[in-house]
Amino acid sequence: MNGYTFTNRRYLPQTRLYQALLILIVLAVVYIGWQQLRPIPPTSMSISTGAAEGAYFAFALEYQDNFDNEAIDLNIVPGAGSAETLDRLIRGEVDAGFVQGGIAEGANVSGLRSLGSLFYEPIWVFYRAEHRVRDLRDLAGLRVAIGNEGSGTQAVATQLLADNNITAENTEFFTVDSSLAAAWLEENEVDAAFFIISPEADLINNIIRNEDIALLDFQRALAYQGRFSYLTNIVIGEGLLSLTDNVPPREYTLLSTTATLVVQDNLHPNLIRLLLREADRVHSGGSLLERVDEFPTASFVEIPLHEEARSYYNDGLSWFERNFPFILAALFDRVIVFIVPLLAIYTLVQTVLPGASLASQYQIAQWYRVIDRVERRIDTLTEPQIEAEIKRLSEVLNSLNRRITVPFLYLSGVYTLKIHIRFVINRLEDQLHYLQAQKEYPE
Repeated sequence: MNGYTFTNRRYLPQTRLYQALLILIVLAVVYIGWQQLRPIPPTSMSISTGAAEGAYFAFALEYQDNFDNEAIDLNIVPGAGSAETLDRLIRGEVDAGFVQGGIAEGANVSGLRSLGSLFYEPIWVFYRAEHRVRDLRDLAGLRVAIGNEGSGTQAVATQLLADNNITAENTEFFTVDSSLAAAWLEENEVDAAFFIISPEADLINNIIRNEDIALLDFQRALAYQGRFSYLTNIVIGEGLLSLTDNVPPREYTLLSTTATLVVQDNLHPNLIRLLLREADRVHSGGSLLERVDEFPTASFVEIPLHEEARSYYNDGLSWFERNFPFILAALFDRVIVFIVPLLAIYTLVQTVLPGASLASQYQIAQWYRVIDRVERRIDTLTEPQIEAEIKRLSEVLNSLNRRITVPFLYLSGVYTLKIHIRFVINRLEDQLHYLQAQKEYPE
């Protein structure tokens, strides 16, 4: 305003900046909270295993018991083996499955993720002792059982043999299950057989004691391990299977795959963490081949690791997951998604609003300085000066009516200012009337 050093426009950008900043903060925090919000976990899921008499099915039953305790239905879907499980996962028919290492080569697994390896699965190659097999190349031209159709054993055996130029064109393959392969080997119906099975299985303990059957010692294990990421080598020590009978009678080096827990990429994160918790509970205790807490692990996986699994292996269970049932932990997880943004908003508002308050108070205080200077001089002003001040204060009042520049939380100060400006204008008008009356009716 003309005649005043303070102008309303000077403080307009500052107050609007505070308003815009506050709005942007709220919108940003709400957006982040919305992005992190998870839907309610489903109350059921399915898992694919091998045959009902196999290890995968037995482990799934252990998972199922604890899922029941958490009010989650775990539906077990048995099948021929890992190859079938992988097909089911790719087609989206199941949510999770136990998959043997070595069968994902060349498959479209873009929609799948691994939760880690669970335990070693040694590759046992037994052969009739009279054939004196030193490595896989010596199986060429023999009768070889390679596992039943759709099994992980068939997939791995076929791949290892093909790398040694042994195919169905130069060798007779038999796709039969482990029990039949063991029986045929003992009856000399086949010359060699592949088994991918735990050393604690009765089948292994029986067949390794047969003096007519020998176990292949993988002298080139490091070469295979270097070529295939899913393979490692393990040592079957002398007497490992039986200290009393000293079975086996010497040390053997075997190749080994690992069993992997695979899930759909879009499976609910809380269910993934529940699966990981169960995998830890079931598989961390160790066995003849695994040390305690060696599994589950992020190593030896062919399919990319899920981000939730990576977080689990790095940080473990949350405090809520360790101390509360799954349903309650999932509920706390959802509540925190809301609480954290709200706390952030509160903290930021507490930071921003004092600044806005100071700016608004300073702006209003400047106007009070103007009207205070006018009021103090009322008794000394001449008629023209009073008329000029009335005009200027009226323009200030009109300006405040047209454009409010402080945040809405501080409007009460603006309305109080208007009342006081009107009060000073009224005093000026009274003084003007008094001076005019003095001229008209001098004493």
